[in-house]
Amino acid sequence: MRWVAALAAVSVVVGLGLWWGGWFSSRPLPEFRPTQVTHSSAWEGQPALSPDGGRIAYTSNEAGNSDIFLIDVRGGYPQNLTSSEARDRDPAWFPDGSALAFSSDRGGQTGIWKVGQLGGDPVLLIPAGAQPAISPDGEKIAFVRPDQEGTYRVAVASLENPADSILLTSSGDGFWDHFEPAWSPDGRWICYSARHNLWIVPREGGPAHRLTSQNEHDFSPIWSPDGEFIYFASEREGIQALWRIPSSGGLAERVTVGTGQEGHPDISQSALKMVYSTGAPDRSLLLYNRDSGNETVLSEISDDWMASINRDASQVVYVSSRWGAELNLALQDLRGGHPEKTPRRLGAQEGIPSHPRFSNDGRWVAYYQIIGEERDIYVIGIEEGLPRRFTETPSTEMHPDWSPDDSQVVFVSDRGGRPSVWINSIENGLPVGSSRPLDVGEVDLAYAPVWIADGSAVAFVGRDTEGSEVWLVETEEGARARRLTSGAEAMRVRYDARTGGLLVSGLWGEDNLSVRSVSLTTGEALPLNPPLVLGKTGDLPLFDASSDGEILLFTRENRRGDIWLIESTNGVF
Repeated sequence: MRWVAALAAVSVVVGLGLWWGGWFSSRPLPEFRPTQVTHSSAWEGQPALSPDGGRIAYTSNEAGNSDIFLIDVRGGYPQNLTSSEARDRDPAWFPDGSALAFSSDRGGQTGIWKVGQLGGDPVLLIPAGAQPAISPDGEKIAFVRPDQEGTYRVAVASLENPADSILLTSSGDGFWDHFEPAWSPDGRWICYSARHNLWIVPREGGPAHRLTSQNEHDFSPIWSPDGEFIYFASEREGIQALWRIPSSGGLAERVTVGTGQEGHPDISQSALKMVYSTGAPDRSLLLYNRDSGNETVLSEISDDWMASINRDASQVVYVSSRWGAELNLALQDLRGGHPEKTPRRLGAQEGIPSHPRFSNDGRWVAYYQIIGEERDIYVIGIEEGLPRRFTETPSTEMHPDWSPDDSQVVFVSDRGGRPSVWINSIENGLPVGSSRPLDVGEVDLAYAPVWIADGSAVAFVGRDTEGSEVWLVETEEGARARRLTSGAEAMRVRYDARTGGLLVSGLWGEDNLSVRSVSLTTGEALPLNPPLVLGKTGDLPLFDASSDGEILLFTRENRRGDIWLIESTNGVF
Protein backbone atom coordinates (compact mmCIF):
# COMPACT_ATOMS: atom_id res chain seq x y z
CA MET A 1 0.00 0.00 0.00
CA ARG A 2 1.38 3.45 -0.87
CA TRP A 3 1.47 6.27 1.63
CA VAL A 4 1.96 10.04 1.60
CA ALA A 5 5.58 11.01 2.29
CA ALA A 6 6.11 12.30 5.81
CA LEU A 7 8.98 12.81 8.20
CA ALA A 8 9.00 10.64 11.26
CA ALA A 9 8.16 12.65 14.35
CA VAL A 10 10.84 12.81 17.00
CA SER A 11 9.80 10.66 19.94
CA VAL A 12 11.77 10.11 23.12
CA VAL A 13 11.01 6.65 24.43
CA VAL A 14 10.33 7.36 28.06
CA GLY A 15 11.74 4.99 30.65
CA LEU A 16 13.67 2.74 28.28
CA GLY A 17 16.98 3.65 29.88
CA LEU A 18 18.54 3.91 26.41
CA TRP A 19 21.00 6.61 25.47
CA TRP A 20 19.41 9.56 23.63
CA GLY A 21 21.31 10.21 20.45
CA GLY A 22 19.75 13.51 19.44
CA TRP A 23 18.40 14.41 16.03
CA PHE A 24 20.87 12.35 14.05
CA SER A 25 23.14 9.48 14.89
CA SER A 26 26.84 10.05 15.21
CA ARG A 27 27.44 6.97 13.04
CA PRO A 28 26.75 7.33 9.32
CA LEU A 29 25.56 4.49 7.16
CA PRO A 30 28.42 2.40 5.81
CA GLU A 31 29.02 2.06 2.11
CA PHE A 32 27.94 -1.29 0.74
CA ARG A 33 27.27 -3.27 -2.39
CA PRO A 34 24.25 -5.56 -2.91
CA THR A 35 24.54 -9.13 -4.20
CA GLN A 36 21.66 -11.37 -5.22
CA VAL A 37 21.93 -14.72 -3.41
CA THR A 38 18.92 -16.70 -4.69
CA HIS A 39 17.68 -16.84 -8.28
CA SER A 40 14.69 -19.20 -8.31
CA SER A 41 11.46 -18.23 -10.07
CA ALA A 42 9.64 -19.10 -6.84
CA TRP A 43 9.02 -16.83 -3.84
CA GLU A 44 11.97 -16.65 -1.44
CA GLY A 45 11.71 -14.48 1.65
CA GLN A 46 12.09 -14.11 5.44
CA PRO A 47 15.92 -14.45 5.42
CA ALA A 48 17.83 -15.04 8.65
CA LEU A 49 21.64 -14.80 8.78
CA SER A 50 23.52 -17.44 10.74
CA PRO A 51 25.42 -16.04 13.75
CA ASP A 52 28.74 -16.47 11.94
CA GLY A 53 27.39 -14.66 8.89
CA GLY A 54 28.15 -17.53 6.52
CA ARG A 55 24.70 -18.98 5.82
CA ILE A 56 21.19 -17.76 5.22
CA ALA A 57 18.03 -19.57 6.28
CA TYR A 58 14.90 -18.50 4.42
CA THR A 59 11.38 -19.49 3.46
CA SER A 60 10.51 -20.56 -0.08
CA ASN A 61 7.61 -22.18 -1.93
CA GLU A 62 9.95 -23.64 -4.55
CA ALA A 63 8.96 -27.18 -3.54
CA GLY A 64 5.24 -26.45 -3.98
CA ASN A 65 4.54 -25.37 -0.42
CA SER A 66 6.54 -23.26 2.00
CA ASP A 67 9.66 -24.88 3.52
CA ILE A 68 12.78 -23.65 5.30
CA PHE A 69 15.85 -23.60 3.06
CA LEU A 70 19.53 -23.01 3.83
CA ILE A 71 22.07 -21.46 1.44
CA ASP A 72 25.61 -20.15 1.64
CA VAL A 73 25.89 -16.34 1.55
CA ARG A 74 27.91 -16.74 -1.65
CA GLY A 75 25.00 -18.59 -3.27
CA GLY A 76 25.01 -22.11 -4.60
CA TYR A 77 22.57 -24.97 -4.28
CA PRO A 78 20.07 -24.48 -1.40
CA GLN A 79 19.27 -27.26 1.08
CA ASN A 80 15.66 -27.92 2.06
CA LEU A 81 15.74 -28.38 5.85
CA THR A 82 12.04 -29.09 6.43
CA SER A 83 10.74 -30.87 3.33
CA SER A 84 7.16 -31.87 4.15
CA GLU A 85 3.55 -31.14 3.26
CA ALA A 86 3.34 -28.70 6.17
CA ARG A 87 3.60 -24.94 5.77
CA ASP A 88 6.94 -23.98 7.34
CA ARG A 89 8.09 -20.35 7.64
CA ASP A 90 9.69 -17.68 9.89
CA PRO A 91 13.17 -19.19 10.45
CA ALA A 92 15.19 -17.92 13.43
CA TRP A 93 18.70 -19.05 14.43
CA PHE A 94 19.76 -20.16 17.87
CA PRO A 95 22.72 -17.97 18.97
CA ASP A 96 25.24 -20.81 18.74
CA GLY A 97 24.20 -21.59 15.16
CA SER A 98 23.41 -25.21 15.94
CA ALA A 99 19.70 -25.12 15.10
CA LEU A 100 16.79 -23.04 13.89
CA ALA A 101 13.32 -22.35 15.24
CA PHE A 102 10.48 -21.91 12.75
CA SER A 103 6.70 -21.70 12.49
CA SER A 104 4.76 -24.65 11.09
CA ASP A 105 1.23 -25.99 10.87
CA ARG A 106 2.44 -29.59 11.08
CA GLY A 107 0.30 -31.48 13.56
CA GLY A 108 -2.81 -29.53 12.60
CA GLN A 109 -2.04 -26.39 14.61
CA THR A 110 0.38 -23.53 14.02
CA GLY A 111 3.26 -23.94 16.45
CA ILE A 112 6.98 -23.35 16.76
CA TRP A 113 9.38 -26.16 15.94
CA LYS A 114 13.14 -26.71 16.09
CA VAL A 115 15.37 -28.30 13.47
CA GLY A 116 19.13 -28.84 13.43
CA GLN A 117 21.36 -26.80 11.14
CA LEU A 118 21.87 -29.88 8.97
CA GLY A 119 18.21 -30.87 8.96
CA GLY A 120 16.67 -33.93 10.57
CA ASP A 121 13.34 -34.51 12.27
CA PRO A 122 11.90 -31.26 13.73
CA VAL A 123 10.77 -31.24 17.36
CA LEU A 124 7.96 -29.14 18.81
CA LEU A 125 8.94 -26.21 21.04
CA ILE A 126 5.75 -24.14 21.43
CA PRO A 127 2.36 -25.79 20.69
CA ALA A 128 0.53 -22.56 19.78
CA GLY A 129 2.66 -19.73 18.44
CA ALA A 130 4.44 -18.26 15.44
CA GLN A 131 7.27 -15.94 14.41
CA PRO A 132 9.94 -17.11 16.87
CA ALA A 133 12.94 -15.04 18.00
CA ILE A 134 15.62 -16.52 20.26
CA SER A 135 17.14 -14.26 22.94
CA PRO A 136 20.86 -13.41 22.58
CA ASP A 137 21.76 -15.61 25.58
CA GLY A 138 19.81 -18.53 24.10
CA GLU A 139 17.66 -18.91 27.21
CA LYS A 140 14.34 -17.42 26.11
CA ILE A 141 12.14 -17.37 23.05
CA ALA A 142 9.85 -14.55 21.98
CA PHE A 143 6.95 -15.28 19.65
CA VAL A 144 3.38 -14.26 18.88
CA ARG A 145 0.14 -16.00 19.81
CA PRO A 146 -3.53 -15.04 20.08
CA ASP A 147 -4.80 -13.69 23.39
CA GLN A 148 -8.21 -14.57 24.82
CA GLU A 149 -9.86 -12.26 22.27
CA GLY A 150 -8.05 -13.88 19.34
CA THR A 151 -5.72 -10.90 18.73
CA TYR A 152 -2.03 -11.67 18.27
CA ARG A 153 0.27 -10.49 21.08
CA VAL A 154 3.98 -10.81 21.82
CA ALA A 155 4.79 -13.61 24.27
CA VAL A 156 7.99 -14.84 25.95
CA ALA A 157 8.88 -18.26 27.34
CA SER A 158 11.93 -19.94 28.79
CA LEU A 159 13.47 -22.52 26.46
CA GLU A 160 13.93 -24.78 29.49
CA ASN A 161 10.18 -24.67 30.10
CA PRO A 162 8.47 -23.45 26.90
CA ALA A 163 5.00 -24.29 28.22
CA ASP A 164 5.36 -21.58 30.88
CA SER A 165 4.90 -18.43 28.79
CA ILE A 166 3.64 -14.92 29.46
CA LEU A 167 2.05 -12.35 27.16
CA LEU A 168 4.08 -9.14 27.13
CA THR A 169 1.70 -6.93 25.17
CA SER A 170 -1.98 -6.08 25.32
CA SER A 171 -4.52 -3.87 23.55
CA GLY A 172 -2.89 -0.67 24.81
CA ASP A 173 0.47 -1.55 23.30
CA GLY A 174 -0.26 -0.85 19.65
CA PHE A 175 -3.24 -1.06 17.32
CA TRP A 176 -4.56 -4.48 16.26
CA ASP A 177 -2.26 -7.52 16.03
CA HIS A 178 1.35 -7.49 17.27
CA PHE A 179 3.90 -9.27 15.11
CA GLU A 180 7.60 -9.86 14.39
CA PRO A 181 9.30 -9.63 17.80
CA ALA A 182 13.04 -8.82 17.75
CA TRP A 183 15.41 -8.89 20.74
CA SER A 184 17.78 -6.07 21.64
CA PRO A 185 21.43 -7.22 21.82
CA ASP A 186 21.45 -7.02 25.63
CA GLY A 187 18.22 -9.05 25.83
CA ARG A 188 16.38 -6.34 27.82
CA TRP A 189 13.94 -5.13 25.18
CA ILE A 190 11.79 -6.48 22.36
CA CYS A 191 10.81 -4.41 19.33
CA TYR A 192 7.73 -5.48 17.36
CA SER A 193 5.35 -4.22 14.68
CA ALA A 194 1.79 -3.17 15.48
CA ARG A 195 -0.33 -2.48 12.40
CA HIS A 196 1.62 0.49 10.98
CA ASN A 197 4.20 1.39 13.64
CA LEU A 198 7.05 -0.10 15.66
CA TRP A 199 6.86 -0.48 19.43
CA ILE A 200 9.32 -1.51 22.16
CA VAL A 201 8.40 -3.48 25.29
CA PRO A 202 10.59 -4.59 28.25
CA ARG A 203 11.47 -8.28 28.35
CA GLU A 204 9.75 -8.68 31.72
CA GLY A 205 6.60 -6.95 30.48
CA GLY A 206 5.17 -3.57 31.39
CA PRO A 207 4.07 -0.58 29.32
CA ALA A 208 5.25 -0.61 25.71
CA HIS A 209 6.46 2.55 23.99
CA ARG A 210 5.90 3.51 20.39
CA LEU A 211 9.10 4.03 18.42
CA THR A 212 7.60 5.26 15.12
CA SER A 213 4.41 7.25 14.88
CA GLN A 214 3.62 8.29 11.31
CA ASN A 215 1.51 5.25 10.35
CA GLU A 216 3.68 4.60 7.32
CA HIS A 217 3.48 0.80 7.62
CA ASP A 218 6.77 0.15 9.40
CA PHE A 219 7.44 -3.56 9.94
CA SER A 220 10.06 -6.34 10.23
CA PRO A 221 12.32 -4.68 12.85
CA ILE A 222 15.82 -5.90 13.71
CA TRP A 223 18.36 -4.34 16.08
CA SER A 224 21.89 -3.43 15.07
CA PRO A 225 24.43 -5.56 17.00
CA ASP A 226 25.48 -2.56 19.13
CA GLY A 227 21.84 -1.70 19.92
CA GLU A 228 22.13 1.84 18.58
CA PHE A 229 19.73 1.39 15.66
CA ILE A 230 16.66 -0.52 14.68
CA TYR A 231 16.53 -1.41 10.99
CA PHE A 232 13.12 -2.08 9.48
CA ALA A 233 11.07 -2.22 6.30
CA SER A 234 8.66 0.60 5.50
CA GLU A 235 6.37 1.90 2.79
CA ARG A 236 7.39 5.50 3.46
CA GLU A 237 7.52 7.81 0.45
CA GLY A 238 5.45 5.36 -1.59
CA ILE A 239 8.29 2.82 -1.91
CA GLN A 240 8.86 -0.29 0.17
CA ALA A 241 12.51 -0.06 1.23
CA LEU A 242 14.75 -0.56 4.27
CA TRP A 243 15.12 2.19 6.84
CA ARG A 244 16.78 2.65 10.22
CA ILE A 245 15.97 4.73 13.28
CA PRO A 246 17.91 5.27 16.53
CA SER A 247 16.60 2.79 19.09
CA SER A 248 16.16 5.74 21.45
CA GLY A 249 13.91 7.53 18.98
CA GLY A 250 14.54 10.25 16.43
CA LEU A 251 14.42 10.63 12.67
CA ALA A 252 14.36 7.61 10.40
CA GLU A 253 16.72 7.48 7.42
CA ARG A 254 16.46 5.33 4.35
CA VAL A 255 19.04 2.56 3.89
CA THR A 256 18.15 1.14 0.46
CA VAL A 257 16.64 2.67 -2.66
CA GLY A 258 13.64 0.35 -2.84
CA THR A 259 14.26 -1.33 -6.19
CA GLY A 260 11.74 -4.02 -5.25
CA GLN A 261 9.43 -4.59 -2.33
CA GLU A 262 12.26 -4.86 0.18
CA GLY A 263 11.69 -6.37 3.61
CA HIS A 264 12.79 -8.69 6.40
CA PRO A 265 16.29 -7.30 7.11
CA ASP A 266 18.70 -9.26 9.29
CA ILE A 267 22.23 -8.37 10.40
CA SER A 268 25.23 -10.59 11.18
CA GLN A 269 26.79 -10.44 14.64
CA SER A 270 29.86 -8.79 13.09
CA ALA A 271 27.57 -5.99 11.81
CA LEU A 272 29.32 -6.20 8.43
CA LYS A 273 26.58 -8.07 6.56
CA MET A 274 22.87 -7.55 6.11
CA VAL A 275 20.39 -9.74 4.25
CA TYR A 276 16.93 -8.79 3.07
CA SER A 277 14.26 -9.99 0.68
CA THR A 278 12.83 -8.36 -2.42
CA GLY A 279 9.39 -9.01 -3.78
CA ALA A 280 7.78 -8.39 -7.12
CA PRO A 281 4.13 -9.38 -6.78
CA ASP A 282 2.36 -9.87 -10.09
CA ARG A 283 -1.14 -8.79 -9.12
CA SER A 284 -4.17 -8.88 -11.43
CA LEU A 285 -7.81 -7.93 -10.93
CA LEU A 286 -9.92 -10.61 -12.63
CA LEU A 287 -13.52 -11.44 -13.52
CA TYR A 288 -14.36 -15.15 -13.27
CA ASN A 289 -17.30 -16.81 -15.02
CA ARG A 290 -18.58 -19.72 -12.89
CA ASP A 291 -20.14 -21.52 -15.88
CA SER A 292 -17.14 -21.53 -18.18
CA GLY A 293 -14.28 -20.97 -15.74
CA ASN A 294 -13.00 -18.22 -18.03
CA GLU A 295 -11.08 -15.37 -16.46
CA THR A 296 -11.10 -11.83 -17.86
CA VAL A 297 -8.37 -9.40 -16.86
CA LEU A 298 -9.87 -6.18 -15.55
CA SER A 299 -6.61 -4.56 -14.46
CA GLU A 300 -2.95 -5.49 -14.11
CA ILE A 301 -1.97 -2.50 -11.96
CA SER A 302 -0.65 -3.85 -8.65
CA ASP A 303 -2.53 -1.35 -6.51
CA ASP A 304 -5.93 -2.02 -8.12
CA TRP A 305 -7.63 -4.26 -5.57
CA MET A 306 -10.38 -4.58 -2.89
CA ALA A 307 -12.98 -4.66 -5.66
CA SER A 308 -16.79 -4.83 -5.52
CA ILE A 309 -19.20 -5.50 -8.40
CA ASN A 310 -22.67 -3.96 -8.57
CA ARG A 311 -25.94 -5.85 -8.84
CA ASP A 312 -26.28 -6.00 -12.64
CA ALA A 313 -22.52 -6.43 -13.22
CA SER A 314 -22.34 -3.09 -15.08
CA GLN A 315 -19.82 -1.43 -12.77
CA VAL A 316 -16.90 -2.30 -10.52
CA VAL A 317 -15.48 -0.14 -7.76
CA TYR A 318 -12.02 -0.76 -6.32
CA VAL A 319 -9.10 0.90 -4.56
CA SER A 320 -6.44 2.24 -6.92
CA SER A 321 -3.23 4.28 -7.04
CA ARG A 322 -3.49 5.07 -10.76
CA TRP A 323 -3.89 8.80 -10.05
CA GLY A 324 -0.72 9.11 -8.02
CA ALA A 325 0.91 7.84 -4.86
CA GLU A 326 -2.28 8.19 -2.82
CA LEU A 327 -4.99 5.54 -3.00
CA ASN A 328 -8.46 6.47 -4.21
CA LEU A 329 -11.71 4.79 -5.18
CA ALA A 330 -11.93 3.92 -8.88
CA LEU A 331 -15.17 3.28 -10.77
CA GLN A 332 -14.98 1.03 -13.87
CA ASP A 333 -17.85 0.48 -16.31
CA LEU A 334 -18.44 -3.04 -17.65
CA ARG A 335 -20.19 -4.32 -20.75
CA GLY A 336 -20.75 -8.03 -21.23
CA GLY A 337 -18.27 -8.90 -18.52
CA HIS A 338 -15.51 -6.77 -20.03
CA PRO A 339 -14.15 -3.36 -19.03
CA GLU A 340 -15.53 -0.39 -20.99
CA LYS A 341 -13.99 3.09 -21.14
CA THR A 342 -11.38 4.41 -18.71
CA PRO A 343 -12.01 4.11 -14.98
CA ARG A 344 -12.81 7.37 -13.20
CA ARG A 345 -11.92 8.51 -9.72
CA LEU A 346 -14.80 8.39 -7.26
CA GLY A 347 -14.46 11.19 -4.73
CA ALA A 348 -11.25 12.37 -3.09
CA GLN A 349 -10.53 12.91 0.58
CA GLU A 350 -7.80 12.68 3.17
CA GLY A 351 -6.66 9.19 4.05
CA ILE A 352 -6.93 5.79 2.42
CA PRO A 353 -10.22 4.13 1.35
CA SER A 354 -10.61 0.41 1.98
CA HIS A 355 -13.05 -2.42 1.22
CA PRO A 356 -15.73 -0.59 -0.83
CA ARG A 357 -19.16 -2.22 -1.26
CA PHE A 358 -21.93 -1.30 -3.69
CA SER A 359 -25.46 -0.80 -2.41
CA ASN A 360 -27.94 -3.17 -4.03
CA ASP A 361 -29.56 -0.38 -6.06
CA GLY A 362 -26.12 0.63 -7.34
CA ARG A 363 -26.47 4.27 -6.21
CA TRP A 364 -24.07 4.19 -3.28
CA VAL A 365 -20.73 2.78 -2.19
CA ALA A 366 -19.95 2.16 1.47
CA TYR A 367 -16.31 1.80 2.54
CA TYR A 368 -14.08 2.61 5.45
CA GLN A 369 -11.50 5.38 5.46
CA ILE A 370 -8.11 5.12 7.17
CA ILE A 371 -6.88 8.45 8.54
CA GLY A 372 -3.89 7.92 10.81
CA GLU A 373 -5.06 5.29 13.29
CA GLU A 374 -8.73 6.18 12.82
CA ARG A 375 -11.06 3.97 10.81
CA ASP A 376 -14.63 5.05 10.11
CA ILE A 377 -17.38 4.05 7.69
CA TYR A 378 -18.14 6.46 4.84
CA VAL A 379 -20.80 6.40 2.13
CA ILE A 380 -20.43 8.05 -1.27
CA GLY A 381 -22.99 8.58 -4.03
CA ILE A 382 -22.03 7.25 -7.46
CA GLU A 383 -23.36 10.33 -9.26
CA GLU A 384 -22.53 13.14 -6.84
CA GLY A 385 -19.19 11.78 -5.61
CA LEU A 386 -19.54 13.43 -2.18
CA PRO A 387 -18.29 11.33 0.78
CA ARG A 388 -20.58 11.22 3.82
CA ARG A 389 -19.32 10.05 7.18
CA PHE A 390 -21.50 7.24 8.48
CA THR A 391 -19.76 6.45 11.79
CA GLU A 392 -17.97 8.90 14.03
CA THR A 393 -16.68 7.32 17.23
CA PRO A 394 -13.23 6.89 18.81
CA SER A 395 -13.54 3.19 17.97
CA THR A 396 -12.36 1.33 14.89
CA GLU A 397 -15.10 0.66 12.31
CA MET A 398 -14.63 -1.18 9.04
CA HIS A 399 -15.91 -3.81 6.53
CA PRO A 400 -19.39 -2.41 5.71
CA ASP A 401 -22.09 -4.26 3.77
CA TRP A 402 -25.66 -3.35 2.75
CA SER A 403 -28.88 -5.10 3.71
CA PRO A 404 -30.84 -6.46 0.70
CA ASP A 405 -33.25 -3.49 0.77
CA ASP A 406 -30.41 -0.98 1.39
CA SER A 407 -32.10 0.21 4.60
CA GLN A 408 -29.30 -0.93 6.92
CA VAL A 409 -25.53 -1.23 6.93
CA VAL A 410 -23.67 -3.93 8.82
CA PHE A 411 -20.07 -3.29 9.83
CA VAL A 412 -17.34 -4.29 12.26
CA SER A 413 -16.62 -2.15 15.31
CA ASP A 414 -14.59 -2.58 18.47
CA ARG A 415 -16.67 -0.01 20.38
CA GLY A 416 -17.80 -2.83 22.67
CA GLY A 417 -14.22 -3.76 23.58
CA ARG A 418 -13.55 -6.33 20.85
CA PRO A 419 -14.12 -6.39 17.08
CA SER A 420 -17.76 -7.39 16.69
CA VAL A 421 -20.67 -7.03 14.26
CA TRP A 422 -22.96 -3.97 14.43
CA ILE A 423 -25.85 -2.70 12.30
CA ASN A 424 -27.30 0.76 11.75
CA SER A 425 -30.20 2.03 9.65
CA ILE A 426 -29.33 4.31 6.74
CA GLU A 427 -31.21 6.82 4.60
CA ASN A 428 -29.81 8.95 1.79
CA GLY A 429 -26.28 7.94 2.74
CA LEU A 430 -26.61 9.05 6.38
CA PRO A 431 -27.17 7.06 9.59
CA VAL A 432 -30.64 6.88 11.10
CA GLY A 433 -30.88 6.22 14.83
CA SER A 434 -28.26 4.39 16.86
CA SER A 435 -26.12 1.38 16.05
CA ARG A 436 -26.76 -1.90 17.81
CA PRO A 437 -24.51 -4.95 18.17
CA LEU A 438 -25.32 -8.47 17.09
CA ASP A 439 -24.43 -11.29 19.47
CA VAL A 440 -21.37 -12.95 17.95
CA GLY A 441 -21.29 -15.59 20.65
CA GLU A 442 -17.95 -17.19 21.39
CA VAL A 443 -16.09 -15.29 18.68
CA ASP A 444 -13.15 -13.17 19.87
CA LEU A 445 -12.55 -11.35 16.59
CA ALA A 446 -15.29 -10.86 13.98
CA TYR A 447 -14.77 -9.33 10.55
CA ALA A 448 -16.00 -9.24 6.92
CA PRO A 449 -19.79 -9.46 7.58
CA VAL A 450 -22.28 -9.92 4.72
CA TRP A 451 -26.09 -10.06 4.62
CA ILE A 452 -27.86 -13.11 3.28
CA ALA A 453 -30.47 -12.50 0.58
CA ASP A 454 -33.67 -12.44 2.68
CA GLY A 455 -32.14 -10.02 5.20
CA SER A 456 -32.83 -12.27 8.17
CA ALA A 457 -29.21 -13.01 9.06
CA VAL A 458 -25.62 -11.89 8.66
CA ALA A 459 -22.69 -14.19 7.94
CA PHE A 460 -19.20 -13.20 9.05
CA VAL A 461 -15.73 -14.57 9.58
CA GLY A 462 -15.00 -15.18 13.24
CA ARG A 463 -11.68 -16.01 14.84
CA ASP A 464 -11.31 -17.73 18.18
CA THR A 465 -8.81 -20.09 19.77
CA GLU A 466 -9.94 -22.89 17.43
CA GLY A 467 -9.25 -20.95 14.25
CA SER A 468 -11.00 -18.81 11.67
CA GLU A 469 -14.46 -19.99 10.58
CA VAL A 470 -17.71 -18.65 9.12
CA TRP A 471 -20.46 -17.84 11.61
CA LEU A 472 -24.12 -16.97 11.09
CA VAL A 473 -26.25 -14.70 13.30
CA GLU A 474 -29.88 -13.70 12.84
CA THR A 475 -30.53 -9.97 12.96
CA GLU A 476 -33.51 -10.14 15.30
CA GLU A 477 -33.00 -9.03 18.92
CA GLY A 478 -31.64 -11.75 21.22
CA ALA A 479 -30.31 -14.03 18.46
CA ARG A 480 -26.88 -15.58 19.02
CA ALA A 481 -24.31 -16.54 16.39
CA ARG A 482 -23.62 -20.16 15.51
CA ARG A 483 -20.56 -21.63 13.87
CA LEU A 484 -21.22 -22.73 10.29
CA THR A 485 -17.93 -24.13 8.98
CA SER A 486 -15.23 -26.33 10.44
CA GLY A 487 -11.62 -26.48 9.27
CA ALA A 488 -12.17 -23.76 6.66
CA GLU A 489 -9.43 -21.39 7.81
CA ALA A 490 -11.89 -18.86 6.37
CA MET A 491 -10.91 -15.34 5.33
CA ARG A 492 -13.81 -13.79 3.40
CA VAL A 493 -17.46 -14.62 2.78
CA ARG A 494 -20.13 -13.56 0.26
CA TYR A 495 -23.72 -14.61 -0.38
CA ASP A 496 -24.12 -17.19 -3.16
CA ALA A 497 -27.34 -16.48 -5.07
CA ARG A 498 -26.78 -19.53 -7.26
CA THR A 499 -27.09 -22.02 -4.39
CA GLY A 500 -28.78 -19.94 -1.69
CA GLY A 501 -25.71 -20.51 0.46
CA LEU A 502 -22.39 -18.75 0.91
CA LEU A 503 -19.15 -18.39 -1.01
CA VAL A 504 -16.14 -18.60 1.28
CA SER A 505 -12.44 -18.08 0.62
CA GLY A 506 -10.19 -20.15 2.84
CA LEU A 507 -7.38 -22.68 2.96
CA TRP A 508 -9.54 -25.73 3.79
CA GLY A 509 -6.53 -27.60 5.15
CA GLU A 510 -4.54 -27.09 1.95
CA ASP A 511 -1.72 -24.83 0.81
CA ASN A 512 -3.96 -23.30 -1.86
CA LEU A 513 -6.35 -20.45 -1.08
CA SER A 514 -9.63 -21.27 -2.82
CA VAL A 515 -13.32 -20.38 -2.91
CA ARG A 516 -15.94 -22.97 -1.93
CA SER A 517 -19.73 -22.99 -1.79
CA VAL A 518 -21.04 -23.49 1.76
CA SER A 519 -24.53 -24.64 2.74
CA LEU A 520 -26.37 -22.32 5.15
CA THR A 521 -28.02 -25.28 6.86
CA THR A 522 -25.32 -27.95 7.11
CA GLY A 523 -22.09 -26.00 6.64
CA GLU A 524 -20.98 -28.47 3.98
CA ALA A 525 -18.31 -26.90 1.75
CA LEU A 526 -17.96 -27.91 -1.90
CA PRO A 527 -15.31 -26.70 -4.38
CA LEU A 528 -16.65 -24.68 -7.29
CA ASN A 529 -16.91 -26.46 -10.63
CA PRO A 530 -14.68 -25.39 -12.35
CA PRO A 531 -12.62 -24.74 -9.19
CA LEU A 532 -11.43 -21.23 -8.34
CA VAL A 533 -7.98 -20.94 -6.75
CA LEU A 534 -7.07 -17.44 -5.55
CA GLY A 535 -3.46 -18.23 -4.72
CA LYS A 536 -1.22 -19.71 -2.05
CA THR A 537 -1.04 -19.27 1.70
CA GLY A 538 -0.50 -15.59 2.42
CA ASP A 539 -2.02 -14.40 -0.86
CA LEU A 540 -5.01 -12.08 -1.02
CA PRO A 541 -8.34 -13.69 -0.01
CA LEU A 542 -10.51 -10.83 -1.31
CA PHE A 543 -13.35 -11.51 -3.75
CA ASP A 544 -16.89 -10.42 -4.56
CA ALA A 545 -19.86 -11.93 -6.41
CA SER A 546 -22.53 -10.55 -8.72
CA SER A 547 -26.11 -10.68 -7.46
CA ASP A 548 -26.89 -13.80 -9.52
CA GLY A 549 -23.67 -15.52 -8.44
CA GLU A 550 -22.58 -15.95 -12.05
CA ILE A 551 -19.54 -13.65 -11.98
CA LEU A 552 -16.88 -13.53 -9.28
CA LEU A 553 -14.45 -10.66 -8.98
CA PHE A 554 -11.10 -11.25 -7.28
CA THR A 555 -7.45 -10.31 -7.09
CA ARG A 556 -4.83 -12.93 -7.84
CA GLU A 557 -1.30 -12.36 -6.63
CA ASN A 558 1.60 -14.36 -8.02
CA ARG A 559 4.37 -13.63 -5.54
CA ARG A 560 8.00 -13.77 -6.57
CA GLY A 561 10.99 -12.75 -4.53
CA ASP A 562 14.69 -13.22 -3.92
CA ILE A 563 17.21 -12.96 -1.12
CA TRP A 564 19.89 -10.28 -1.29
CA LEU A 565 23.08 -9.69 0.70
CA ILE A 566 24.77 -6.36 1.32
CA GLU A 567 28.29 -6.19 2.76
CA SER A 568 29.84 -3.11 4.29
CA THR A 569 33.05 -1.80 2.76
CA ASN A 570 33.88 0.90 5.32
CA GLY A 571 31.93 0.56 8.56
CA VAL A 572 29.26 -1.36 10.43
CA PHE A 573 25.47 -1.53 10.32
